[in-house]
Amino acid sequence: GRGPPPSAAAGGMGFDMLGGAGPEMRTGGYASEGAYSSKDTGKRVSPPPDLPSILLDNRIVYLGMPIVPAVTELIIAQFMYLSFRDKDAPIKLYLNCPGTARADGEPVGFESEANAIYDIMHFVACPVHTCNVGITMGQASLLLAAGEKGNRCLLPNSSTMLCQPRAPDTGQRQAIELAIKAKDLIYHRNLYLYLLSEHTGHTMDKLDQDTSRPFYMQPQDAVEYGVADRVLGAEKERRVWEQYMASTQN
Repeated sequence: GRGPPPSAAAGGMGFDMLGGAGPEMRTGGYASEGAYSSKDTGKRVSPPPDLPSILLDNRIVYLGMPIVPAVTELIIAQFMYLSFRDKDAPIKLYLNCPGTARADGEPVGFESEANAIYDIMHFVACPVHTCNVGITMGQASLLLAAGEKGNRCLLPNSSTMLCQPRAPDTGQRQAIELAIKAKDLIYHRNLYLYLLSEHTGHTMDKLDQDTSRPFYMQPQDAVEYGVADRVLGAEKERRVWEQYMASTQN
């Protein structure tokens, strides 16, 4: 029988990103753990694949950690594999990612790593649907905005933050090295602003001003700003919140 597909990044969502609770996820024909063959021979069938492989078999890619070289390598491999399997079916990219920095803002990766993921999203023939399931920061927010128009989504309690690339700790470097790094940082800042401008419709000058400091947005704010198209489950979330507020006033 066919083996499991290449492993995906850990985690993911078990529902249809664009249609709420969707049909039961495919398991690629793998038997459940501990199952025996239908012929009742007493022989165990092959063990099930890991959860990331099941997600990948359902065309789900999950980016849930900072964008560093090892993560970029895996994400690109997944996109290439899914494009090879079916050039027409969409790839669903779920994001809960601080970009090329840690949650505290300390840079841990290069902007070129995020740019590589951005490029492969537009290189593959199949459409890419994006969804923010937690938080996207910096370059990860660009990946959210780079999804197919109309299919860029956020969950009701997610956050989106835009910020310009940050310089890592320079340490003991010569002045010429600092000048070279500064030139490269300015290039990636301008590229980031240009690509955001393409996907949000804002001018580079406005984006430069807005992202000169961390620019946080709640889901509806991100939709209005043009980073995403809609909030999944927003109406239900609003009703629950209104009921809660009404109960506190009694």
